[in-house]
Amino acid sequence: MKNMISANFTDIGISIAPPLNASKKILIIEDDELCVRLLDQILTRAGYVFRAYRYTENILRLIENFKPDLVLLDYSLPISNGEILCNQIKRCAQTRSLPVIICSAYNNMFLSVSKYGCDSFIGKPFEPSSFIEKIRTQLVKAEVY
Repeated sequence: MKNMISANFTDIGISIAPPLNASKKILIIEDDELCVRLLDQILTRAGYVFRAYRYTENILRLIENFKPDLVLLDYSLPISNGEILCNQIKRCAQTRSLPVIICSAYNNMFLSVSKYGCDSFIGKPFEPSSFIEKIRTQLVKAEVY
């Protein structure tokens, strides 16, 4: 995959969670450090392992290296927005079944989010319990398929 060689990313957070859901890994692309800190607290308490990056030009390389069970994308990113990254994931035969959730403070994005190919949408700000429930729902759906 030609695009994988030119991936440019910066790791801003890695959390190793307790064993509860330790087999479930979440890849996060989020440029807001405060949001990543909040996600760290929420996901760590729920027992998930995650890696967070500010941006990436090629998400497929990150997926290949980390092998996540779910991808969480911020819609507004400095280089490639969540729509472009989601399209990269869903167009690739090896990753198209990987659940993708797009997050955005622009809650009107919810109306057009299905055309991006993502599996779910979370508006910001969000309630931690409903956030975790959406993640669990997508992980369960992925296991069924």
